[in-house]
Parts: sequence; C-alpha cells; structure tokens
Amino acid sequence: MDSNNKKMILLADIDGKDGFDLAAGEYSHYEIHKETDFEKAYNCILENRERLILLLTNSSELIKSSVQLLRLGRATALCITDNELDNKTKCYEAGADAIITRPFNSFTLKKVVDGLIRLYNDNERLEHLVEERTYQIRKNMDSLKHINVELVDTMSSMIEFRNMESGEHIKRIRSYTAIILKYMMKYYPEYGLTDEDAETIEITSAMHDIGKIAVPDNILLKNGPLNYEEREIMKTHTTKGAEIIDKIAFKGSTQFHKYCYDIAKFHHERYDGNGYPNGLVGDEIPIAAQIVALADVYDALVSIRIYKESYPPEKAYDMILNDECGVFSDKIKDCFLRAKAEILEMTEKIGD
Repeated sequence: MDSNNKKMILLADIDGKDGFDLAAGEYSHYEIHKETDFEKAYNCILENRERLILLLTNSSELIKSSVQLLRLGRATALCITDNELDNKTKCYEAGADAIITRPFNSFTLKKVVDGLIRLYNDNERLEHLVEERTYQIRKNMDSLKHINVELVDTMSSMIEFRNMESGEHIKRIRSYTAIILKYMMKYYPEYGLTDEDAETIEITSAMHDIGKIAVPDNILLKNGPLNYEEREIMKTHTTKGAEIIDKIAFKGSTQFHKYCYDIAKFHHERYDGNGYPNGLVGDEIPIAAQIVALADVYDALVSIRIYKESYPPEKAYDMILNDECGVFSDKIKDCFLRAKAEILEMTEKIGD
C-alpha cells in the first residue's frame, strides 16, 4: 500500500458488480484505491485506517466486518445496494453512514461522496478544536492549581508561625495523609477517590488547623492542660477555620475549596459521633476529614507538645487501633495498619 500521508478513498467493488468510479481530477488530493476482492479490501482498511476517510462499497458484509476499524479513523462508509427495504436495512444495520440505491448515475454518486467527505472534514476540524480547547483548559487549570498550592503553603506557614510549631508538623500530616490515601484507594474503591482527589487532599490537609489563627494566645500557647472553658474556645478553631476557608478565593477550583473546608471543619469529628463541632456519625464525616483526622491524632501522639511528652510510634499505633484516642472507622484503621511500615519510616525520617 502507498505509505504516503494522503487521505485515502477506498472503492471496494466486490466481485466487480457495479464498476463505480470517481472522476480522478476532482479528487486528485486524495489517493483513490480500488479493490474487487473482499479480503484485500479488508486488509486495505486495516493497514490504512489512520488515513482512510471514505469506504465506498457494494458489500454490507465488508462494512460490518470493518466498522470498528472505520470508526477508529473516523472514516465514513457509503453502501450501494438494491432498492428493496431489506437490503437498505441490512446496509444501515451493518454500520453504513449513507446508501445509494441502484440504478445510480455519476452525478448522484459525486453529491453523496462530497457530502460524506465534508462530514469527515467537519468532524476532524471539530476534534482538533476540542483538543486545542482541552489543552488550553488544562494549561490554565495547571496554572490555577499552582496558585492554589502557593496559597495553601502560605496559609499553612502562617499557622505554623502562630502555633510556634516547626514546618515539620505540616510535612508529616501531608506525608501520613498521602500514605493512608494510597491504601484507601487500593482497598476501598467504594469511596471513589481518584489520583487527583488524593493529590488535592494531601495538599489541603495542611489547612486543617487554619482556624487556630482565631484562638487567643493565652489559650493556644498555654503551657499546661486547658480548663473546660478554654477547651470549648479551642474547639471553635474548626468552625472558625471553615469561615476563613469560605472567605478565601481559590482560583478555578471548587474541589480545593471543598476539601479545605471539609478538613478544617470536620477533622475533629469521630466515627462514633463523639467528635465536634457537629457530632457527625460514621460516613456523615467527609472521607478527606476522616483521613486527615487520623494523621493528625497520630502526629500529636508521637510529637512533643508544650503540654505533653511524645509517645513511642508503636505505642501511638496501639492507642489509635484500640480506640484510646477517639474512634475511627474500621476501614481507615485497616489502611493505617497496612501502612504501618511506611508511616513508621516517615515518622523517623521527619522528626520535630
């Protein structure tokens, strides 16, 4: 077969029944290929599916056998048949885009062929337009995503400064969240988490304590246990965080906003309903908040705070799995257990 890049029109007059032809001069910018043998015609379609734009044939069986190949290259199929209804139906059922009934003349043939070529060209232009538009959207979204990531990084730095914490806390939360997410996606696909979701949840996990900006210093930085009234004020960092998130303009992404909001507001909810601020039960708690909540509890246990010493990682694991630090879902605890080696390695790697 000709290996050039010209678009091809295949005239498959199987067994030489019709002798149809196209005026070569009017279609000189296409390669006109002729076959009278079924197998050779099929092989021609197979080998030239990327540049074939039109199959003109009197064999509905050839169309039926090659319709998937034709669609891969967006080629159209024109079938010539007798005028009986059954024959027309057979052609359309085979996958023909148009039919011409016998007897026909060169004028009719040319008009139908030209119309199908225009259809092919219009579809090709539309596809290129869609590809270009998709590229531009993705390019813009990548730029907006970069802006959102920078915004999250800036806000999380403010949280660290306000809490008198090192940047390692945020790094650990993001790392633990990413590890747990990997196992959630693998073993619990019912949550419908995609790679894009996982990436966004990992990034936005840094915003879980954004509401602490609104907590007074004498409570936030108190060197010792909080009393009841102080604990109640500290709890408001969840709702204050949600309010702050609602005032931030995330560029072009409702997902960024949703995950930031859910994580900030609900990361202290617990699966048995004994969390706050809303006392949500089970999977009423957004899955992103559930995952970040466990990461946050684990990090709090293994880290030194002004009001406590750190627990050994193995002890922290046992405490969480035994529901000594609030109740988490069995699915998340399962993933936490599966991820134990990775999380312990990360704990050692990123210290206070």
